[in-house]
Amino acid sequence: MPANAIECHLENIYTQLQKFKENPSYENKEVLLSLVSNHDLNQSSSLGLHRTTEYEISLINSLFINALKSYLYEIVGQKTRIQKIVSWFEDIDKSIEIKEFMGLIPQLNLYHMAYQSFTVDKDSTFSEKIIETVEESLDYFKENDSEEVYEEKLALMTNQYISLTNGI
Repeated sequence: MPANAIECHLENIYTQLQKFKENPSYENKEVLLSLVSNHDLNQSSSLGLHRTTEYEISLINSLFINALKSYLYEIVGQKTRIQKIVSWFEDIDKSIEIKEFMGLIPQLNLYHMAYQSFTVDKDSTFSEKIIETVEESLDYFKENDSEEVYEEKLALMTNQYISLTNGI
């Protein structure tokens, strides 16, 4: 059951996507596209409680198909920016990290990590931050994992990087 506007909106998209898969009609396509197109820039509000839930993450992962990728990258980016801002306030005990994002599919998690680093450090382009994030992750894996595990994580990270760059 959705507990906030993002969860409700993601669930509506998911429901419409299922309808479209069952009946790929023009009407179902238009309804789906209207749900993921944000033409009203005042539609979203950053006021109120900021949180990320496992339910949101599961819906984001379920909706991650080509037609919806840019919309989902936008949600992950927005939540990353808001979490950064919320972490600045001393009276709110919030870390810059979003632990629920560990449940994102790998390329969305890589996007989140690179985007977070990009918005915090502000010392290079976003594409350079993606490469830097991949390199730092691989260095960490090489130092802390066996050769066999490192090789598996190297293959996974390569796949994440290619999927991310193709997606954005």
